[in-house]
Amino acid sequence: MQKFSLERHGGAFVLFIVSCSILFAGQGPTIFAPTPLHLLLLLLLTFILFPFATPVLYLLSIRYLYPKQNASYLVLTIVLVISALDFWYISSSWELGVRYQGLSHTKTVATLNVIVLSFILLLSIVAIKMGSKRLTKQANYGLLLALSWCLFPYFGELP
Repeated sequence: MQKFSLERHGGAFVLFIVSCSILFAGQGPTIFAPTPLHLLLLLLLTFILFPFATPVLYLLSIRYLYPKQNASYLVLTIVLVISALDFWYISSSWELGVRYQGLSHTKTVATLNVIVLSFILLLSIVAIKMGSKRLTKQANYGLLLALSWCLFPYFGELP
């Protein structure tokens, strides 16, 4: 049995809480709780399992990703892929966002996504430059936190 680790278990708990926040978003997506599409789909399909998605990914990354020598490069690659997919998703669903959420909301959430992903990308690059496993872990955690909070925002009308 593994001992309690604030980094491991505390991080997973925070991701769980952030994922659960879409249950309390009220009338629908807001600027500070934009409701990630993938969590909404998991909510509609499984209801109980959706808040466990990113905590499980986090615990798996601690177990299998961090011990690898090239973990920093893997995290950077994942950040770049997620950033490209998020950009593509937002640009392709822009009209829905404007129609259902309004131009101001859509612009603000898109800008929030750019700022958050830019910070995580910068953190990943600095981690490689400095050879820091700690910064690599923070970049990975930041990405999972962003996936739980604001990436791939749902712009449509809530069912």
